Amino acid sequence: MAGTKHCECQWKRLTPELVQSIAAFTHPNDAAGALKLVDHETCSALRSSFNTLYMAQKPPIKVWRLRGELHRAALPWPGVDFAAHWGRPEPWLALTLPQRRRLLCLAASSGHAPSLDAALAHCGCTLTPEVLAAAAAAGNMAFCVRLMAMRERPPSSSSRLPINVGEALAEIAAQNGQLPVLQLLLANCEDFGIAPAVSAAARGACAGGHLDVLAWLQQVHGYSPKTRDVEAAARAGQVVMLEHLLGLLFETAYAPLAITPARMRFVAAFKRANEGNGRRCNRRLLLLAMIHGCPVEALRRHYSCRPPWRWRLGGAPGVAVAAAAAAAAGNWEVADSNAELAEERTEPEASRRPGGGQQQSATDEGLSSSAGLVEQAAAAVGSATRCWAAKLDFLRHRWGGAVFDQVLRGVRGGLEASAGIWAAAARPADALERLRWLRREHGGGGFLADAVKPAALQAASEGRAAELRYLWDECGGAWEDDDFVHRLVGAAGCGGGAGGGAGGDAGVLQLLAERGNAAFTVLHAWNEVRTGNGTGTRLEWLVENATGEVDMDEWDQQNVVPPDVLWGCVWEEAARQGADVPLLRALRELRGVPIDLGALAEGGSEEALEWAAAELEQEAQAAAAAAAAAVQAQAAEQAPAQAPEQQAQLEAAGGGGLRVR
Repeated sequence: MAGTKHCECQWKRLTPELVQSIAAFTHPNDAAGALKLVDHETCSALRSSFNTLYMAQKPPIKVWRLRGELHRAALPWPGVDFAAHWGRPEPWLALTLPQRRRLLCLAASSGHAPSLDAALAHCGCTLTPEVLAAAAAAGNMAFCVRLMAMRERPPSSSSRLPINVGEALAEIAAQNGQLPVLQLLLANCEDFGIAPAVSAAARGACAGGHLDVLAWLQQVHGYSPKTRDVEAAARAGQVVMLEHLLGLLFETAYAPLAITPARMRFVAAFKRANEGNGRRCNRRLLLLAMIHGCPVEALRRHYSCRPPWRWRLGGAPGVAVAAAAAAAAGNWEVADSNAELAEERTEPEASRRPGGGQQQSATDEGLSSSAGLVEQAAAAVGSATRCWAAKLDFLRHRWGGAVFDQVLRGVRGGLEASAGIWAAAARPADALERLRWLRREHGGGGFLADAVKPAALQAASEGRAAELRYLWDECGGAWEDDDFVHRLVGAAGCGGGAGGGAGGDAGVLQLLAERGNAAFTVLHAWNEVRTGNGTGTRLEWLVENATGEVDMDEWDQQNVVPPDVLWGCVWEEAARQGADVPLLRALRELRGVPIDLGALAEGGSEEALEWAAAELEQEAQAAAAAAAAAVQAQAAEQAPAQAPEQQAQLEAAGGGGLRVR
């Protein structure tokens, strides 16, 4: 129509740089799976930056009761693309058994029914409790019902969940706030397993900070919060849940007041005066849990609080009532002093009971002695929060600069205490920053090289080459002690010791070989796969570099397998754990190990089985060709010697035989 202005798409006027900036504010799955499909120009602008669809949240969470990991699907979930790609059998051929199980867990966690249908149709593996745990954590009720009906169990067993599985699943569901799924799981637990499952669910609800789940457990199952629930909330940093639990444990009808340190003291005095024996908790553990998991603001509010559950005030009812009355009137100073007086009057009575004095002194030691201060410093420097430095500054302010420095330098507690602080600093993901902080505060000198050894062992066990190199260069001095290098190798997970490492790349092994002159052998490779690390880069490095001779003095006499055939055992165990074809091929080519189809069938992919079958066929053909060549060579060697003898026999039988001219 004439005069009508056609609306121009404003998106097309954007430059590629602006499109990339906008895409950076979206989830990578949205950018790669949706935004790129807007038009050709947008696809061209995002092609190099957004070309991957993510299916998992990283890292997976360890579930010790299930001896596995909790895999969580990425959100938003690329359901259409997943079903289109993994809904065919061909992509599954390249996946090992652990990879197929992981993909099934992600589909169960996604909430996308076509994705779960595709995974169940092509995964080719049984349903483990980890799959149900993934669905429970995501709150997929329909998936949980479906998977519980499909799970395999012995014919003679009950259809209900075993105790350990019920506990683990209940805790996971409660920690993620999935109340309907929790109700389903508790309804399907064994009768004698409901109580443990309820306790585990309460602990999970406290760690997850879900007040509604905890309230339901109290109302329906009559659960009474325990002091371990308070510690779980504190360690997980759930401040609202922590203060709610403190109010539940120590509330009283006589003082409906806000939670304050003084209120907690007078409530303790009042409850102990009227109840005699109440709940008792180790205040030291709760304080350490708060330092580890709670933000510094919560630590400032509760650090000076004396939790009442450790007091025994049955012998001082008058002082207890006085503390209660003072607190009710708002006179916190009087309430505070009366509560402390009640505690002092209780001390002699506790010491007169068998073991009572030792128990009380141990409690006090855990709070104010050198050992208690060292524990608090270690909890702060290894804290799970980003405000770990602020926590250390707060402790410095509370203790005084001189005491704080003495704790860090090992003047209080000695070498072992200082080493514990360094080891705690080496555990978090940002360990390098915390180790540098400790190095600046310590200032060097003294027994620094020995104090940082536990931190070096921790870094080696976590596979962190950067942290280990920093400690070696800046703190360790010349670690030329063969015994300590051997301990580092053991901490790295391949030393044959009891404490294997948790993973990591081969950088730690390379560093130990270069700096410590560590000679790696087949025993190190065997211990690597024995501890469940048969699919990582460290085993690849050992296959190429483990050329040392085995020290027979270190060889366990109980092992019936001689070291010269141990590479074959390494291959078998790696195949069972789902090692990929390049690693198996390297073991075969560099170490000359035979192929075990049975081990490969347990955990390998179909492509790996096809490769192994082709290798065996080629090996059989080569052996047959070599055997035929050997027969022909033997016949050729015997032919010249047999010809004159046969000619003589013919001449004797036929008068010289026939001669053809």
